[in-house]
Amino acid sequence: MPDLKTISGLSAMIASRRTVAQLLALFDEFVEDCGAVASYAFAFAYGQYDEPALLAPIHCTFPESILKFYTDNAVMAVDPIARAALASSVPVKYSAMKKETDEVPLMKELLRQMAEHGIRDGLSMKTLSRPGRIIYISLGFPHSADEISEYDIRRLRSAMEIFVRHGASLPDNPVDQHIVKPLSDKEVEVMAQVARGASNKEIARSMNASVGAINNIVSRSFEKLNSSSRPQAAMTASRHGLIIGDKN
Repeated sequence: MPDLKTISGLSAMIASRRTVAQLLALFDEFVEDCGAVASYAFAFAYGQYDEPALLAPIHCTFPESILKFYTDNAVMAVDPIARAALASSVPVKYSAMKKETDEVPLMKELLRQMAEHGIRDGLSMKTLSRPGRIIYISLGFPHSADEISEYDIRRLRSAMEIFVRHGASLPDNPVDQHIVKPLSDKEVEVMAQVARGASNKEIARSMNASVGAINNIVSRSFEKLNSSSRPQAAMTASRHGLIIGDKN
């Protein structure tokens, strides 16, 4: 069996995985082999990480309470570690961002909760599963990240890229379902009015269309935006640059 501690050996093992479940099992084994005690991966649609409040967790071994705190409080939107990692080509240590995290109450509480679970430091990084599709990965360690050599940090980064790219090639990959699909011109027009608070009846009247036709357009747009409500759909479309907002 190829050695997990070599990139070439790891690549061969990754390539042999035919399902996401098999790949994630190997991912967890690799993470543990590297000394990390927890990991998570989040997908971004359309490569939009300058407005990171909208994201989708695709794998997490952090305690459920920590994931819930992170997602329920939209911590990603104010997370200086994430912003630094998403803007960098190299992994970012949690501890290297202490000054910045101390200035954000939500981050101080998040790191406090992590420490309670034995997570003392970590590494966060940006990877691309394919052009324009960003996967944000974070690994939690029970010791200072300064104990990890620069060589091993580079190895981790290379390994994460191999994992996410192979994962994107699998037919059951969980990433594509989180990717927001583009809207047609008509859908953009309708969603812009939804964002302004117009009802379907009002939109139908302004566009000289039947209410039934507008209902269908709204439902189709919700599906493309992975949204279940008008506010969520409008926010999603706006954050991904699919609608501009009120032009009046």
